[in-house]
Amino acid sequence: MHEVTISKEDAPYTYEYADNYIIYPHYTWWEEEEIIQGGKKVDSEFVYNSGTNTQWLSVENLKQHLEYIYEEML
Repeated sequence: MHEVTISKEDAPYTYEYADNYIIYPHYTWWEEEEIIQGGKKVDSEFVYNSGTNTQWLSVENLKQHLEYIYEEML
């Protein structure tokens, strides 16, 4: 399975933060002043997908996350 989470087309609107990326809207009504401080704009050729991902969950980690989510839903 291959997943693209940030496409090249989204790169001009994407900022990298310590623990995540944010793709900001590109509508005429949206103000750039709403960009959260502390982020760095990614390169215009940036792409983030399952082929470029460097962090993977082990089967055990995935089970732990799913158990936690299930318990929170109860």
